Amino acid sequence: MSSPRVAQAADNVDVDLELPSRGIGAIVKTTTTYDFINKLWNAEENQDVVKKFLNNRLCKICAENKDPNALELFQTYAVQDYFYLVDYVKFKALRLTTIPQSEFDILVAEAESVGRMPAYMSSWMDMCKRIGLTPDRIQSTERSVAELAYANYLQINASRDNWFSLHVIMIACAYGWSKIAKKLYDEGSTDKNSEFYKEWILVNIDTSDSVNNADFFSSDARKLSNFLDQNVEIWNN
Repeated sequence: MSSPRVAQAADNVDVDLELPSRGIGAIVKTTTTYDFINKLWNAEENQDVVKKFLNNRLCKICAENKDPNALELFQTYAVQDYFYLVDYVKFKALRLTTIPQSEFDILVAEAESVGRMPAYMSSWMDMCKRIGLTPDRIQSTERSVAELAYANYLQINASRDNWFSLHVIMIACAYGWSKIAKKLYDEGSTDKNSEFYKEWILVNIDTSDSVNNADFFSSDARKLSNFLDQNVEIWNN
């Protein structure tokens, strides 16, 4: 099981793997190296952002579950992420207008991908219900300034960024969430009976192979990293 948000990023990788003009046909690496991601993640100029990201108060409070408002905070976050998934479907649909008529195979693959996006919305909605949210509450909630800003960023860049860049912007979600989840998983103060632990931490890590995957990165995080490493020449060009 993986987070619908992260699975959505992996879906984009699967689309490009099917297209010879974009992908490489298959993920051929047996060992994930994270070369491209680590180059960005460990860059000195990015450390202030990385540290704030990994140590954000929301995840810490929700993981420890000591604050009486911890579940409420998780619910508030979950609603805004649902809005993001809705906005991302619109973004993907808008991207279709940038595909040249001559690239029929790409148009078909991308259109089919748009058709799969609502399933991720539904999956996230199911999670929202499990943590006590009702559809009425979700629909009556207003989008936060941060969510509106990110949705606006997506729309503005719908016709600007190339296909590789659209995978790069998923690093924070697919790779970053695994980093946060592993950090919280290891901390003794984390409440392993909390909804946040069950619905967010566990779904963003993979504990099945501690020998070859010591950092417990999710399968989707590993897939994205392999894809970026094998197509890195697109970024360099």
